[in-house]
Amino acid sequence: MALIERIDKDGKRRWQVRIAVRDADGRRQNRTIGTYATKWEAQRTERDALAQHERGTLLKPDTTTVGLLLDEYLRVEMLRTVRPENRLPYESIIRNHLKPTLGSVQARRVASKALLRHCIHIAQQLRTLQSQ
Repeated sequence: MALIERIDKDGKRRWQVRIAVRDADGRRQNRTIGTYATKWEAQRTERDALAQHERGTLLKPDTTTVGLLLDEYLRVEMLRTVRPENRLPYESIIRNHLKPTLGSVQARRVASKALLRHCIHIAQQLRTLQSQ
């Protein structure tokens, strides 16, 4: 965890947020979270990143896609939280609707409004199928 003060090419003060994480082999690595114009913004981002890291939800900046998160959900979370008799619809919605349209999108790039619109569209499609 570190806030590093930097001076950019224009002479403006910037604050870089870095946190320490462990890789798969247990080695410590510093991950840059971002660079911010104000110290307050950097401190807030650092707190959020540390909380996400502790919960296990801190995403890798370039590689985590929605598809990877959905696969992880099917592999781990669904087995813990969904009854066996209810799993088939979850798998079907993820494999047939969510992954084809959102699977390759970087998770950090998904806007909540776009995701909500997509979920509403899927719900409308399912209602139409059920009424037939």
